[in-house]
Amino acid sequence: MVDADLHGSDLSGASVVEADMEGSDLNNSILVGAKFTGTFLRNTNMKGADLRGADLKSAILDRVDLTETDMRGANLDSSSLIGSNLGGLNLSGVSMYEANLSGADISGTDSNLSGAALSFANLSGTKLPGASIMGAWLNLTSLEGAKLKSANLSGSTFLGANLTGADLSNSKLNGAMLIGADLSGADLRGADLSGAVLIMPFPNGADSDYYQNLSGNELIAELAKTDVLKALYDPEILELNEVRLKPLLIDAKLKGTVYDSNTKWPEGYEIPPTAVQKQ
Repeated sequence: MVDADLHGSDLSGASVVEADMEGSDLNNSILVGAKFTGTFLRNTNMKGADLRGADLKSAILDRVDLTETDMRGANLDSSSLIGSNLGGLNLSGVSMYEANLSGADISGTDSNLSGAALSFANLSGTKLPGASIMGAWLNLTSLEGAKLKSANLSGSTFLGANLTGADLSNSKLNGAMLIGADLSGADLRGADLSGAVLIMPFPNGADSDYYQNLSGNELIAELAKTDVLKALYDPEILELNEVRLKPLLIDAKLKGTVYDSNTKWPEGYEIPPTAVQKQ
């Protein structure tokens, strides 16, 4: 189906699994509930397509213009959207576990990923300035060098996330859970981190290896008493074995992180000497 002309077609509920549709024209097509699992859709024209509830798991959507599409309820787990344009889309609540969005453009205040499941995804270098990403799961997600200036990340969880070199200037991170996250070299100038969790909580009088000595349900029960609980609602994190989970139970890293006098820190937080103040 390479270069197929399906402009305006109604393919609702169709099953097009592992097909090669590179360069096809799906402009303004109706693809509600269609199954495109593992389908090769690189360089297709999908502008204005209706993809509500579509199954795009493991689909290849590199360099695709998805603006003006309706992707509510779509499944994009393990999909590849390298360099694609998703700017202005409502992706709230969309499942994008392990998706590759490196270099994609999801910029603009109309871009909505609030409540999206983005854990284990690759968003390295992704453009997300001004986007709304409130209450999203970004656990163990790579956001290295991501452009998140003025983005709203309030209440999102970043357990073990890689935010090295990310531009978070003027972003909203209030109430975000950043345990185990690496913000080395990130730009936090003007960012609002009030209420954010940057320090791994321990019971009074507990040693630094407290959680390392726990296992099984006992470990989960103790973590559930802390702000790490927010990440445990993510089924992918709850299923992690202890060998992968325990190394994440550390303070957020801020080596070389840049901040200024307008950066708002959590109440009582002591800015580490490894962070750098600039104007």
